[in-house]
Amino acid sequence: MTLAERVARLFEEQQIAYALIGASAVAARGLARSTYDVDLFTVDKRVLESEIWEPIRPFAYVEVRRGDLFDPLKGVVWIRPEKERPIDIVVGRWKWEQRVIERAELVDSPTGRLPTVTTSDLILLKLAAGGGQDAWDIGRLLKIASETVIAEVEERLPDLQQDARDLWQRIRRGV
Repeated sequence: MTLAERVARLFEEQQIAYALIGASAVAARGLARSTYDVDLFTVDKRVLESEIWEPIRPFAYVEVRRGDLFDPLKGVVWIRPEKERPIDIVVGRWKWEQRVIERAELVDSPTGRLPTVTTSDLILLKLAAGGGQDAWDIGRLLKIASETVIAEVEERLPDLQQDARDLWQRIRRGV
């Protein structure tokens, strides 16, 4: 069993809703994208409690980092095994992020068959992150996205911060 499968099993046992995000989700949605780690997303703050990770500690180093009041995230959990890909658990804090997880679909990916954010929600998460790599990924996703995906992004865009909405407009204009 891989470490990602162990984490997925732990989440299922604890009834923690989660989804695959990041480069692995980009790859699962049809674009080749290499990555060193596996990114999982949840809004369940229980993952920020150290004791929940006891079943994983025999297999990897686990570090929990809580965000402060000004951080856009509740926190992150870094899981670092010796011989497998590391796993980053990103813990969101907004209601719209919970809906992203609720809409996730089981998809086969190089990481395994995991709940994976939809293409439109992947774009929203990348808009919210707002980095250069995120903008590049969005541009590539839009080249293969259907009109339905674009309409879903447009419909859900008001849930995001203004800087994310501005980034969407710049990307759509090709700036």
